[in-house]
Amino acid sequence: MNVQGLNEITKRQSIEKWALERKIDVVMVQETRINDTSREEKPKHIWCFSTSTKFKDKEQVEKKRAAGSKATRAEWKQALEYHGVGALVAKKLARDLDEVEPVSGRLMKVSFDTVPRLHVINAYAPQAGRPTAEKEDFYEKLQKVVDGIPDKDQYIVIGDFNAKLDGRLEEEKQHIGPHVFNPDEGNRERAKAEV
Repeated sequence: MNVQGLNEITKRQSIEKWALERKIDVVMVQETRINDTSREEKPKHIWCFSTSTKFKDKEQVEKKRAAGSKATRAEWKQALEYHGVGALVAKKLARDLDEVEPVSGRLMKVSFDTVPRLHVINAYAPQAGRPTAEKEDFYEKLQKVVDGIPDKDQYIVIGDFNAKLDGRLEEEKQHIGPHVFNPDEGNRERAKAEV
C-alpha cells in the first residue's frame, strides 16, 4: 500500500483502523517518508520502519539548524527519507514476529516464526524515470534478500513495483487491478490468439 507519507499520526491511526475493520493482520506500506529505522508499539499493532537515512546526516543538519545556519540542499537530501517502507503487524501476531530486517528505504524483510518459517519482503521499486543504475541496484538488493532465505522457508514479495502495465488478460484480472494504460483488453486478447 503506497501511503505517500506517514509522518502524521492520524494517517497511521486511520491505517490501523482500516486493518482492524477488515481483519487484516499484516499490512506492508511503501513511501512512508519516515526518517528513522524504528519500531513503534501501539495498543493493537506494531509498526516497523526501514529507511536509508543515516543518523549522522540528520544530526549534521540539526546542528546547523541549532547554530542558526542553513543546511545545503545536498545535506537535506541525505538527511530526509523520500521513500521508506514499513510494516503494520497486529499485536496478536507479536509472538510469531521473529525478525525485522531493514535493508534500505526501499526494502525490508519481516520474518515470522511459523512452520514453515515465513518471510514477507516489502519492496518499493524506483519509478520509471529514475536512473537505470538505481533500478538495477534495487533489483540486485531484492535478489540478494531472496537468495538469503533458506530453501525450506516460504516467502512472499509484496509492494509497489511502479510497473506500467499496458493491459491485462482475462485470467490476470484476479491478480492485476483495474488501473492499466490500455483498458481495452481486446487488443491483447486478439494478439494472444494470433500467436
